[in-house]
Amino acid sequence: MRFPLKIKHIDLMETVTGLEAEKGIEGFYLVFWIHNIPFGRLEVSTKRLPMSGVDVRLNALWVIMPALRQMAPAEMLDTWPFNSYDLSQRDLNFAFREIAAMLPRRRPPDRSQRVSVVICTRNRTDEIRKCLTSLMRQSQPPHEIIVVDNAPQSNATHDILGQFPRVRYVMEPRPGLDWARNAGVRNSRGDIIAFTDDDVTVHEDWIARISESFQDPKVTAVTGLVLPEQLRTFSQVYFERYWPLGKGFITRRFSPAFLAGIRHGVAPVWEIGAGANMAFRQQVFIKFGEFDERLDVGAAGCSGDSEFWYRILAGGGYCLYNPAAVVFHRHRVEMKALRRQIYGYMKGHVTALFIQYEKFGNRGNLCWLLGGLPKYYLQRLGRCLWCKSSHKDRLLVYEILGYMAGFLFYFYHTKIKG
Repeated sequence: MRFPLKIKHIDLMETVTGLEAEKGIEGFYLVFWIHNIPFGRLEVSTKRLPMSGVDVRLNALWVIMPALRQMAPAEMLDTWPFNSYDLSQRDLNFAFREIAAMLPRRRPPDRSQRVSVVICTRNRTDEIRKCLTSLMRQSQPPHEIIVVDNAPQSNATHDILGQFPRVRYVMEPRPGLDWARNAGVRNSRGDIIAFTDDDVTVHEDWIARISESFQDPKVTAVTGLVLPEQLRTFSQVYFERYWPLGKGFITRRFSPAFLAGIRHGVAPVWEIGAGANMAFRQQVFIKFGEFDERLDVGAAGCSGDSEFWYRILAGGGYCLYNPAAVVFHRHRVEMKALRRQIYGYMKGHVTALFIQYEKFGNRGNLCWLLGGLPKYYLQRLGRCLWCKSSHKDRLLVYEILGYMAGFLFYFYHTKIKG
């Protein structure tokens, strides 16, 4: 697995320079944009370099095609005179002008919709400063920004907020991400509540794209694209490859039928998005309750977001994944931190499946817990024993330990609750 990778954001409407091998990197992670909208990504190893600007744009044309097919009739794209690898700069300029003309015009902002931003943090002053700095540069400023300081060990976060006079400070003494999220909900005054993490910076159009998504009255919750901020270490590249927070560049709509169509299996609600980039109508929390405090950091480990999306869909709500709403996440730099993260992911995943069964009685959750997951891990263990393991299996033991810990955590807390 190649690392480090240099992330390069390329606007395809501008002149694209070629790529040359650089000392100390093993390749490029290219993200292709058109008018501030991301359309695709491509990893290029140093073995393919040098690559001319024309070749970069030509590769981009093929990479972004799945996202383009959402916007243009297939007949039009299939008959384009660009289905060739032998194109000139002039041909490519014309192609991308045609693509830009197909893009839907951005709707004017709905000023009647007040957007509150909630950021939960704990003892990470450098990270919260970067996150807030990016929020100060929004093309559509939020109505309010709330920082929830979760069981802080000092006044450092409170003191830093003096540099950001528009930001409100809330202290939640009980440790746990969902305790903090719920404190943010209770203190928000907006019609829409958007959540991001302290280890994230947001794109300048993040609020505008979220607000735009809620102009559809059927949409209850919105998620967006999470891109890596850096890919310098093995742990960062590993996480992006095997546990990515981003769900691709194609808009997806999730209706209650998403659950209804999987009555005898587990609904992959984690495909809806990531907690680092999500937003809800304020009345959702009145109708469906708050985040389950048994989940996420400080408790089971994660899945408070996906369990809440499951609840929304089960209650007749709609979720929208909008890749134009972009944030940039700083993945764990060290393997030690990544091991804890993967362990927590599986612990939270198991706990969330039990909670979903507890609330809605869908046996598919139990079937996956007691049948699907054990079978999946036995198959991977078998490959390892036959010396056919992959890079993905490097943290297999932490996945399995997290799986087992989820059972213990859920039944222990159920006993206490009972």
